[in-house]
Amino acid sequence: RDNVIFAAFGSAVRSYTPASDSWGSTLVTLAENATDSINVRMGGTEYLVIAYSSGYIYFDGTNWVTSTKDVRYLDYWDDRLWGIDSTGLLWSSGTIGVTEDDAQIPLPNNSVTNLFQARAPDGDIILHAATVRGVYAHNADAQTFHPTEPRFPLHPDGGKGADSWRDAMYVSAGLGAYKKIGGPQGAVVTVVGPDQDHGLPAAYRGS
Repeated sequence: RDNVIFAAFGSAVRSYTPASDSWGSTLVTLAENATDSINVRMGGTEYLVIAYSSGYIYFDGTNWVTSTKDVRYLDYWDDRLWGIDSTGLLWSSGTIGVTEDDAQIPLPNNSVTNLFQARAPDGDIILHAATVRGVYAHNADAQTFHPTEPRFPLHPDGGKGADSWRDAMYVSAGLGAYKKIGGPQGAVVTVVGPDQDHGLPAAYRGS
């Protein structure tokens, strides 16, 4: 924020100084290791928000303020800050520090691996939650989550690399990655991961 680079080294938040090419001393220590962060403008103020599972912290350029609202992943959509916790409970915030519970993903705890935006079949950009069993689309009007296709077998790292780019959603499942372009007549899914053809050399395999 304010053209300053911040990073979390585990639970320690530091800022980068280009002149000395170094990371400064710890600015603030989180209660747990950081899990996600986002830079947003709300109510005319720019905030850096950092999630760490059992809560989050936000910085307005002067003060660091802590919230005990559980959150693992963050996004900003429809002029609101959104967060989802380890149980799959989604919440939103129209005023920084004030949250309202929303939808609940019908999966066991620790199933959510990502929160991101992508296009729905009707063309609107909406929130999606990646999980160890595939991607769930958020219905803001009904405050519910709905599973999307394709469905994936259970994978502990499923969806960690999920994101949207240009006109498509990209979802990771192990070493595989799938490109999905949605539309009113159905989705077109293409395998695009690095595990195609002869696969990856053993030295490059991972999650």
